Amino acid sequence: MRRRLVILALDGLARLLAWLPLPLALNFGKGLGLLTYLLYGSSTVNRIESFLPGQGRRIGRAHLVHLGMLIFESLRAPYRPQDLARIEVRGWEHLPTAGGVLLSGHFGNIELLGSVLGRSGHKVADLAWRAEDPLTQFVDQHRRAYGIKFIYTSGSVHARARAFLQAERLIADGYMVAFMIDSGASGGLEMEFLGRPRKFDLGGELLARRTQRPLAACFITRTAQGHLVEILSLLSGEPTRTVVQLLEERTRARPEQYLWFPPMRLA
Repeated sequence: MRRRLVILALDGLARLLAWLPLPLALNFGKGLGLLTYLLYGSSTVNRIESFLPGQGRRIGRAHLVHLGMLIFESLRAPYRPQDLARIEVRGWEHLPTAGGVLLSGHFGNIELLGSVLGRSGHKVADLAWRAEDPLTQFVDQHRRAYGIKFIYTSGSVHARARAFLQAERLIADGYMVAFMIDSGASGGLEMEFLGRPRKFDLGGELLARRTQRPLAACFITRTAQGHLVEILSLLSGEPTRTVVQLLEERTRARPEQYLWFPPMRLA
């Protein structure tokens, strides 16, 4: 009952934000980010400082402002599809529309990235961890409204194997299955990221090899005009390594847009 009430409250907030002009909604998001920084910013600052010494406060403040805008943009998106007109997409021709794998990382407004791909009419599936909190359930129900299908997994070997089998079936049916390479893999590819060793998920690369289907990289970046989505073909022999390098390039250029709170596992 309580979960249902929270979801209803989030829906009311989303409808209110959709009623507001976008610049005003974004300003409210910035205010939420600044308040969060003042009250709870120390953990974010410390996290960033461990990767980028001497820059934690500056980037932490900008990151939480970005995160506030991201939350408010994402909440209103289901009721204001016209907002997607502010998103420029480059590289549609590289999408594996007959079935394949998409690789990305926690950078930019990944919720809007899902909206763009889902509303484009392409068949998209997302490999995700099952969560019971009301906010995730609220977001997931709108992702499904965009046409995105979910493949739920967990940390167990059995659950991951079951998810891979489901992903294979969806790819055979023409779906593009999305993987976040920086989702805290316990194994996988070990690489240096922002000067520190990290482990990155090889699941998407292995799935593409197993199904013999193409891969593409997808990134979304906040710009002065709105957002830019880049879809890039991955033809090299080490696609995960290539995507890690692309993710690091974007993070060094705009560190405030990397989502620093996901479970980033150090090697």
